[in-house]
Amino acid sequence: MIKDNDLEILDHSFRLLAEKYRSLEAEHLEEQGLGHLSPAHVRALHRIGSSRRERMTNLAGHLRLTVGTLTSTIDQLVKKGYVHRVRPDEDRRVVEVALSENGDYVYEQIQISKRRVAEKIFGTLNNEERAILREILTKLSRN
Repeated sequence: MIKDNDLEILDHSFRLLAEKYRSLEAEHLEEQGLGHLSPAHVRALHRIGSSRRERMTNLAGHLRLTVGTLTSTIDQLVKKGYVHRVRPDEDRRVVEVALSENGDYVYEQIQISKRRVAEKIFGTLNNEERAILREILTKLSRN
């Protein structure tokens, strides 16, 4: 049986770690001149960059957003020159998004930032501890 105190400690520690992660990531993006990007922008750019081209409906699902909310985020990224919309010839009703040349650069900077933050936070763990943590986080994310 889990003690209430154990759950409180886990909850507190997890929230502190998540806040530290967000803070370090924002700090690194600021250092790279990308402090103008919101967390929603970063998440969208990361997903689009990972897949190279993404349908709006699929992207909304991956980011757990409505298409309407995502449209606003994508509109902002289009204005910044990081993303462009594409309509495939085979089905003009479909809207896909892809990174522009500037968006590719920003995506690379986001990747660098994510690696630096991960190294800073998880670098204190040895290989065995990282493997255990990876197992635990995988298990928790499936739940």
